[in-house]
Amino acid sequence: MANAGGRHYDLSADNRIKQEHEKVQEVVGIMRDNVSRVLEREAKLAEIDTRAGELLM
Repeated sequence: MANAGGRHYDLSADNRIKQEHEKVQEVVGIMRDNVSRVLEREAKLAEIDTRAGELLM
């Protein structure tokens, strides 16, 4: 344990928190990429739908 301004804290717990935070940040990045891909796919599908509609006219 270390002493910081009269308070004791566990360095290994602090390291675990940092590791978990890094994992969360990685997952957030993956989720953002997935959302971006979904939005791109939606735009492409909308374009295909528009083209299909034009062919029916």
